[in-house]
Amino acid sequence: MRLVRRLGLGAAVLLAPVLGALLLWPDGEAVRRVVLDVYLFFLDRGVPRSVTPEVYATGLNVLAFVPLGLLGVAGLRRRVLPTVLVLAGVSALVETAQLLPALHREASLLDVACNAAGALVGALLGSALRDDARVDQRTNEAGDVGADDRH
Repeated sequence: MRLVRRLGLGAAVLLAPVLGALLLWPDGEAVRRVVLDVYLFFLDRGVPRSVTPEVYATGLNVLAFVPLGLLGVAGLRRRVLPTVLVLAGVSALVETAQLLPALHREASLLDVACNAAGALVGALLGSALRDDARVDQRTNEAGDVGADDRH
């Protein structure tokens, strides 16, 4: 489990600046072009036109915070609710920063809700992984005790 935790922390260190850059990128048009590129990529692969770029933007807002929620709970060993609340607060701060005219971005409460939903999904996944690791650890400890008794 220590290896998983270290990998998780490493991923968080790498993910944080990338996520920060995406969320606070000063050119809102560049972000919209990325979403449009994602839309066109999937459109070329048979996804119906009814799945609009706005749907992808919403989905990406959810997905962006899943790894952070997972890492907060499984990697940093925090509880689910505080992790989700902190990440929702971070999202609200980012959306507030996007109100700055220099960023040419649009702030949205929907983005905060989507980010919080992603944080919740990730935190719940992290909790399940952490619980599985605890069960495995107890099983290994019980096996080790039994092995010592045989000698």
